Amino acid sequence: MREFLEQVVELIKKGKLPEDLTEKISEISEELVREEINEEEFVKELMGLLSGFRVNPFKIEEEIEKCEKGYIRNIALRILNMKRD
Repeated sequence: MREFLEQVVELIKKGKLPEDLTEKISEISEELVREEINEEEFVKELMGLLSGFRVNPFKIEEEIEKCEKGYIRNIALRILNMKRD
């Protein structure tokens, strides 16, 4: 999970994702930061947007629990900060 999230950040940083996809990722990042969605929904939406990444949907919660507290929210903030730069 961590590897996937770091890859998303790198792809955005390097400008390797289409602008509309980057915009959608920023939107769901904003929703997570504002607590309109939870971490599991955020990850599911991210994986849906980047559909090449396959994870058993029943294991997502388990994978999220392996990430230290606040890590996924931190990823969302990093994505939003890149957009502002």
